[in-house]
Amino acid sequence: MIIDTDEQEEDTYTVADPASGSGRLLISVARTIPTEVDTMFYAQDKDLICAKMTALNMYLFGLDGYAVHGDSLKNEKNRVWQIDSTAFFGEIRELDDSEFSRTDSERITGNQIR
Repeated sequence: MIIDTDEQEEDTYTVADPASGSGRLLISVARTIPTEVDTMFYAQDKDLICAKMTALNMYLFGLDGYAVHGDSLKNEKNRVWQIDSTAFFGEIRELDDSEFSRTDSERITGNQIR
């Protein structure tokens, strides 16, 4: 689990879990972050079922961010879901490669992808 505060923007956090399982750790961490803090959550798991469970849990608990199916040790992604929460419902949307670019992944995880 990585929690990174953005030095350039006050009250902005990025929380990344490279082996998210069902996403319960992200939910536990989210409960400790004040609601006025803008937070982006990034979860990745190499098991497809776990990645889908993470996306669903992020949606149910109102966490904005990305759930990725792929191996975080190899910096690979097979499928990406974007989760946007609103006061009423929200959305889980699968992204294609052009929508979730390599630079987005680098920005979120801090990794240089080659």
